Formats: sequence, C-alpha cells, structure tokens
Amino acid sequence: MIETTIISQFWGILLVTLGALYLLKKNLMTKVIEESKDEKFSISTGFMVLMLGIATFLLASRGEILLKLLGILSFVKGIVLISCPKWRYKFVKPFEQNKTLLNTMLIILILVGLYLLFNDDFGMRYYYGYRRF
Repeated sequence: MIETTIISQFWGILLVTLGALYLLKKNLMTKVIEESKDEKFSISTGFMVLMLGIATFLLASRGEILLKLLGILSFVKGIVLISCPKWRYKFVKPFEQNKTLLNTMLIILILVGLYLLFNDDFGMRYYYGYRRF
C-alpha cells in the first residue's frame, strides 16, 4: 500500500529532524524539559500525539510491525499525557540528569528515522505486486 510508504517517510523525516535538532542544539532539550512541567503544554501535546498515533495505526498495512508499534505507542502516550499530564516530567527527568543516556537515545532515534525514510520496501511490494526477497 502506498499509504504505508508515505507514513513511513513521514515518520522518518520527523524522527531524523527532531533527533538532529535535539542533538545539535543542547539548550532546546532543556527548554522542552522545562515546558514539560506545564500542564497545558502536556495536554495539548497529548492531543497531537494521540491523533498522530491513530493516523499511523490506521494507515500502516498489516505486515509492517514497526509502523504499527509506533502508532500504538503514540496512541498510548497521547492518552497518558491527556489523562495524567504531571507524569510527563517523571519520564523526562532521567534524561535531564544523564546526558549520555539522552545522546544515545537521540542517536537511536535518528537511526530508526533513517531506516524508515530510506526503506522503500514498505508499500511498494504491495503496490507493484513484487517481493524483493
């Protein structure tokens, strides 16, 4: 399905861009951590993440486990942010204290984003009716 390729490239661009921004601009992550203490910010972010999760889950084809997992995790994160906005700071706090853990997670985020961005096999094998393997 071509929708799976599009949603895969969307997630790839999103993950690579955010990962690179946070990795290159150290003060940006500190600002986000400070904003995470605000309840209104958490609720509005929760609604956006919830909608992104629903769209990803619905548009991903059945065989693409990584995209389905991203959709489910985004959906759950959105529900948690909306229902319990104060929990957000608890999850962000370890990254604030341990910069090595933060940098490692950002590099993993960029690698997953690059995989999603450049793996053209997601939707094309169904759309054109062939398998690469």
